[in-house]
Amino acid sequence: MLEVDMTHTKQKVSAKRGTRAKRRKRQKSYATILLKSVKEQGFKSIEDAVRQWNAEEARKLVGYLYGRDVAGSHTRCGEFIDVIFEEPTEVFWQVFLDVWDGCDRTWPCKSILLSLLRQHHGNTVSHEFMSSENRAFFDRLPNPVTVYRGCARYRMRGLSWTTERAVAMQFARGMRFDGEPDRVLVTAEIPKRWIFGAFIDRGESEVVLDPKRLRKIRHEVVHHDINHNSAPSNVSLHLTCNSSQTRPDSLVALYDARKNLVLALRSAVQRLEAAIWSRTRR
Repeated sequence: MLEVDMTHTKQKVSAKRGTRAKRRKRQKSYATILLKSVKEQGFKSIEDAVRQWNAEEARKLVGYLYGRDVAGSHTRCGEFIDVIFEEPTEVFWQVFLDVWDGCDRTWPCKSILLSLLRQHHGNTVSHEFMSSENRAFFDRLPNPVTVYRGCARYRMRGLSWTTERAVAMQFARGMRFDGEPDRVLVTAEIPKRWIFGAFIDRGESEVVLDPKRLRKIRHEVVHHDINHNSAPSNVSLHLTCNSSQTRPDSLVALYDARKNLVLALRSAVQRLEAAIWSRTRR
């Protein structure tokens, strides 16, 4: 009985070895065919071909994200996540670094985008894919880097920061689809290795970073100026023309209350959009 069992075992081992040998032979044959095809297309190696294919795919995706099918900068970040979700690291970094400074209203995408950034940062850092100007800006940064962010208080740990305090102050006063109340100017430090990207194309000295790696976070309250990017010209005209009939203080208070209500509603809608976005991506 023992001899029968051993014979059966030897037959199984021999069959497995034969299967593995066939698999290796098949894989070697596939590799040979692939290399031959690659060389016929003018590439020196498979790695060179993959690099060229990734670059071509990145160009196609960037063209789509800046094309007519995308409504504008306020929707581009969500579209970027949809098209990049399953792409390799090389394509991800090329597309991200090309389209990020054309994205606004990115807060609803924060959790998913941060997960993607950490994943690809763990594979390959983005620095080798930066443009020469952005790479030079990144290389000049000290370590750690002092960064600033202007935003609503509950958005202090966002992805997008700047190395210029004056730029952060402009955002703290509300601009680019971000006019929520309770504004703050945040100052912090970040180790340079936790910066995902650096951008100077908009003149904002922007860095995209991992907010959980921030150190020495402090903030100051920034009071709203009701005339900053908000009050339409007909309001000021109304105050001037009717100053003899209506108290200007009451009109200013009325306008201020109306503006705060609009900002609060906008904040509620954005939080609802973020919750819906997170639920649909699970």
